[in-house]
Amino acid sequence: MSKPRKPFRTGTSKKSQTPNAEPPVNVAPALMSIDAVAFIAAAFDESSRPVAGPPTAVIIMGSPAAGKTTLRKAKFTNGYVVIDAADVFLRLCQGRNLDFPGELETPMEVLGSLIAGQAVQEGRNLVIEIIPIEDERALELIKALKEAGYRTDLVHAHCSVEECRQRNDNRGPDDISAYFAERFHMRWLIDACRSLDRPC
Repeated sequence: MSKPRKPFRTGTSKKSQTPNAEPPVNVAPALMSIDAVAFIAAAFDESSRPVAGPPTAVIIMGSPAAGKTTLRKAKFTNGYVVIDAADVFLRLCQGRNLDFPGELETPMEVLGSLIAGQAVQEGRNLVIEIIPIEDERALELIKALKEAGYRTDLVHAHCSVEECRQRNDNRGPDDISAYFAERFHMRWLIDACRSLDRPC
C-alpha cells in the first residue's frame, strides 16, 4: 500500500518539535535501568492462555486513525498478549516525551521480540494491529501464524476518510500510528513463529 498522503502524518508520531522535549537518552543506560524480567512479565497474565483448542491471533486492520487501538482496548484487553511496538516504546518512555523509536529503538526491539517469542512459544492468545502498509507482509504474517498452529481472526476497524483525517490531525504525543510501529511488531511475530520449537 502507498504511503498515506497529507493530512496524514508522515513524520514521527511523538512530537519532535516540542520545545520542552527531553534530550535523547543513551541506549545503554536505558537497557541497564530496566528490569527486563518484570517488564516482559507485565505483558502476560493467565487470561491469555486458551481455554480449549488452538490459540487465537487477532489481527486488527484498518487505515491510519481508523480506531484500531480503541477497538483493541475495548474488546481485546483481557485474554490476549498485546504485540505492539508502540506499547513497548511508551512503557520504556516512562512519561518522557521522546520520538519514536529514537534512542529507545534497541531496548524496544529486544524486549518486544522477547514478548512475542514467549507468547508464541507458550501458545498464548495474542492481538496485533496493522494497516497493513504492505499486503504481502500481512499475508506472510498470517501464513506464519497458521504454520505455528494459530487460528487467525481478522478484525476491521472502519471510519470515514474525513473522520480518519480529523483523528490523525488531533493525535496526542502518545498516540503512535501503526504506520510507524507495524514494521517492528510484525517482524517480531513472524520471527517468533518461524523460531517455534513447541509441538503445534
